[in-house]
Amino acid sequence: MERQLKPVRLQRVSAASLCADAIVIVLSLWLAYRLRGLDNAELYLPAGLVALPLYLLFGGGTPVRERTAIRELFQEIRVALTAWAWTLAGLLVIAWTAKATADYSRLAVGFWAIFGALGLVGWRLTLQFATRHGRTSPTGAPAVIAGAGERALGFGRFLQSGAAFDAALAGCFAESERTAEEVESDGFSLPVLGNLEDLVERAGKGEFSTVFVAMRPEAGDACRRLVAALCDTPVSVYIVPNTHAEELAHARWVDCGGLPLVSIFETPYSGANSWVKRTEDVVLALLMLLVSAAPMLIIAAAIRLTSPGPALFRQRRHGIDGREIRVLKFRTMTVIEDGADVRQAVREDDRYTPIGKFLRRTSLDELPQIYNVLRGDMSVVGPRPHAVSVNLQYRELIPGYMLRHRVRPGITGWAQIHGLRGSDSPENMEKRVRYDLWYLARWSLWLDLWIVARSVPALVGHRNAF
Repeated sequence: MERQLKPVRLQRVSAASLCADAIVIVLSLWLAYRLRGLDNAELYLPAGLVALPLYLLFGGGTPVRERTAIRELFQEIRVALTAWAWTLAGLLVIAWTAKATADYSRLAVGFWAIFGALGLVGWRLTLQFATRHGRTSPTGAPAVIAGAGERALGFGRFLQSGAAFDAALAGCFAESERTAEEVESDGFSLPVLGNLEDLVERAGKGEFSTVFVAMRPEAGDACRRLVAALCDTPVSVYIVPNTHAEELAHARWVDCGGLPLVSIFETPYSGANSWVKRTEDVVLALLMLLVSAAPMLIIAAAIRLTSPGPALFRQRRHGIDGREIRVLKFRTMTVIEDGADVRQAVREDDRYTPIGKFLRRTSLDELPQIYNVLRGDMSVVGPRPHAVSVNLQYRELIPGYMLRHRVRPGITGWAQIHGLRGSDSPENMEKRVRYDLWYLARWSLWLDLWIVARSVPALVGHRNAF
């Protein structure tokens, strides 16, 4: 939420942070080189240049936002250190492949690893301290909320948690004449200090440092009049978006020809991330094909020998942007359903072929989707695609369901490694959607690789696989 407080400053911080990690990596290499007293800079300079794209590839260099919640700071530190560890491992593999490991000082490399980790953590902690200090009002004057409804109370509860703003919250001002000394909801209360006219008068006297406008949606005209009146006061004014917290979790400021816009929903694979994601998919899919080509031929032959019908079937499903794609699977049932009403598989389904239940339990029926990945319809990691009829059913029941389609669907995903398979109930599907949206908000290359590593033990033989 705090990202909405200072959009112009945040844009500068995000742009600068893209370069800060690179400076830390190069500077830490120079310090390690000087501390070791080496004189072969031409050997270490290429290592530093190779480290930068590797660090970016492994999920580093992510723009750092002005965060105040400690758990979010730890999340950013963990991402940076994980990317740094993978970068060092990648450099080791490259040096070993080139038979050049003996040319480098192990002590210098160790210093580089330590200095780099300390630098990546240190400047994030410095930014954390600076942004928290900058949020405190220099005059010590409190903040107030314009509005006394559920929206104002919800935002007030958020501010009082201490996670977003350091100025004290004095209370709120009602949209109409004051009718109570305080307003309360779910055990949280705010004192009502007056109405909007009182707010403008007291703000003009400098009694408040900040006004958060969180008025009811139907008070649009009153909101505009209030903002115009507050322009003649010395207070800082922020508009609290009229949207839900789960929508704001994905929000960020973007620049549109100099006009700042709030992006509520968008794909995480924008810019260079799109190239990284597609490269990851092609490389992983080719490796999977190399390993599974022979087993796939055996499975196809077994299906043809044990039941009449084709070895493969294509089913219409929704892909990126909701476009219809044809997903390949090994046939596990005696019927091929792809109409308006697709009956979901159950544990003791009488439609299984002799080896169908085994294929589904071990997830081997999904292997043909490697072809979908290579042709660009799917990703190796992403939200699982559902039959078109299933999408039409659940998009009406689960808010945010279709946001899963801002990216290519995957063979495996964050929900699947947590045991959320199948769509046998709205409750189960709602959990899957929640996990999918969590993945979209936090995507990185290292997270994808971790999901792939976890997929085999998590998927094979899982009790929800049927």
